[in-house]
Amino acid sequence: AWVELTPAETITLECESSRQTVRSSQELGLTGDFVDIAKAVLTYFPEALSGPPFQLRAGTTVPMQAGLAGSTAMMIATVGAVLRLLG
Repeated sequence: AWVELTPAETITLECESSRQTVRSSQELGLTGDFVDIAKAVLTYFPEALSGPPFQLRAGTTVPMQAGLAGSTAMMIATVGAVLRLLG
């Protein structure tokens, strides 16, 4: 799994075919799509939302929901990227 954070005009989350713009922590509710992993991580680290806006792009070659820990790999990569963002 990989996660890339780049400066942007607004906070935008992209994973697989899902994309969502986030303006506040109220928009981090889980909806059952692929950006839920990023939203869950940002819910745990809400201070990431108060800094400069960023685009979070994520992907994996491990199929998610296939019993191969693809979702876990994505979560670990996302946590690592957010921790680097927070310093």
